[in-house]
Amino acid sequence: MLRNLMVREYFSAIAASFNKDFQQGAYVWQRAWTSSVVAALQQAEASSHVDRWHVLAGEFDHDAQSFSPAQVSFSVLPRLKHPVVMVFRIDGQMRHLDGNMLIDRLTQVRQQWQSHGVHVSALEIDYDCATQQLPVYEHFLRQLRDSLPKDISLNITALPDWRHSSSISSLLHQVSRYTLQVHAVSNPRQGLFDSSLAETWAQEFSHLSSTPFELALPNYGSRILSNTQGKLLAVESEMPILASAQQTQELMAQPAVLTAFLRKLHTDPPAHLQGVVWFRLPVSGDRRTWSYQTWVAVMDDRYHAVPLLPELQSHTNGMLTVVLNNPNDMDVELPRLLVLNHACEVGDGANAYVFNPDKASFSRQQEGLLHGHAQRVIGWIRCATTGMKTYAEN
Repeated sequence: MLRNLMVREYFSAIAASFNKDFQQGAYVWQRAWTSSVVAALQQAEASSHVDRWHVLAGEFDHDAQSFSPAQVSFSVLPRLKHPVVMVFRIDGQMRHLDGNMLIDRLTQVRQQWQSHGVHVSALEIDYDCATQQLPVYEHFLRQLRDSLPKDISLNITALPDWRHSSSISSLLHQVSRYTLQVHAVSNPRQGLFDSSLAETWAQEFSHLSSTPFELALPNYGSRILSNTQGKLLAVESEMPILASAQQTQELMAQPAVLTAFLRKLHTDPPAHLQGVVWFRLPVSGDRRTWSYQTWVAVMDDRYHAVPLLPELQSHTNGMLTVVLNNPNDMDVELPRLLVLNHACEVGDGANAYVFNPDKASFSRQQEGLLHGHAQRVIGWIRCATTGMKTYAEN
């Protein structure tokens, strides 16, 4: 107990010293600012955990003919006390960047925001183009940078694969800052976040350019839709997708993994790293993000969760319902395995769990979190033995 307290105090001291220069931003990626989005923004603003807001301003489709502006609230956006970065997403499949047309539209939206009193500190381009497209992208960024007022900096997001391009250094030289995406970039089926890969990419980019950068970190989950041959059909995250698929897989960024990664950044930050940007702002009702309490705890290096408590609820017909309870204020990873102390021949799983009668256990089929003070039914069993007990394994 004393040792755990000393360890937490040690890491808290490191975090406090590093956080003087280490910034934590967040993406507001919701296309429409509902009352839940506004409430989440106001809660985060009051807590002073976020240093900068990266706000989705709109999206260009692959042929650049269609632009979808985000429906932001101009009664709330100008009142945010932290800097606002306008983010424009360009479909990565767009091959021909019509610089004049794109810049005209970006300028129109920027001036609209400014006419409503929004102080725009920077403009960020999110364009996940193929590595071979970087010379074309660099030319567009040079045009865009020259069109911006002197008090607005130009930022971009960057993909790890771009490090293989001979154009990467000159590309990064065009911008004031960039955000390196280290989540869901290699193969979504392998998980949303690999801390060892993220560390490697961050170190490599720190040697490619002296341009300041941040890391985009995940606090969300995704549903992967694929066919029977394993071909990826779609990824559902912040927006529901009306598509059918033969196979689906749920992925979730784990708070404990991100906590450990942040500690490593605090103790040994790569050169030129300025901070992290979280994707995305947790909003009430968004079941694919961490809870707000969990997100803040990870940012503060306070995340600590007691394992989930299995419970067997008996019924008059002899059936037992298997329930997981979360006694914590924070989200907890669903256990990989729930083992019974006796064999039961009859049973069935539910909510991403499968019953294995031969091994007297319930196994998790999909990643996920259980929010604080919530419970989840994962199946039922009927057994001849009384006094059944369970234990969870991660």
